[in-house]
Amino acid sequence: MEEEKSNYERKENEERRAGNLDLRTENLDLRTENLDLRIEKSNYENLLVWQKAMNLVEQVYLKTKMFPKEELYGITSQLRRATLSIPLNIVEGQGREGKKEFKRFLFISRGSAYEVSTIFQVCLKLNYISQEEYQLFYCEVNQIIKMLGGLIRRTKN
Repeated sequence: MEEEKSNYERKENEERRAGNLDLRTENLDLRTENLDLRIEKSNYENLLVWQKAMNLVEQVYLKTKMFPKEELYGITSQLRRATLSIPLNIVEGQGREGKKEFKRFLFISRGSAYEVSTIFQVCLKLNYISQEEYQLFYCEVNQIIKMLGGLIRRTKN
């Protein structure tokens, strides 16, 4: 009996490694070789403004790692959340019903971009970023704001 169980487990492990495991639950056959698993790029991923916002998120996370530890739950957290809100609202708007909803989330995204711009001004005043870094972040955020404005104008209700 033990030898039979061991042979079964060995065979199951071999099939699992080979990728041929037949996953049956009663009469349900879920063979992986029959599944079409192509993943297409979502519409929002094609938006240049979304791509730029995602790059900004990465830059902000890298920069805020160097902020003072006492700011972890203050300006660091607020800047990260506001920056992350920009691409997230673009995505959420795309996932909603109709263009009116999409446009509403684009406005929210643009509001978050303005918030990020203001937080960078505070970071400059507190010497958490240099004047040069501020200029780079300011230009990036301003470009995102303009792109969102253009997308809002082009999106009909």
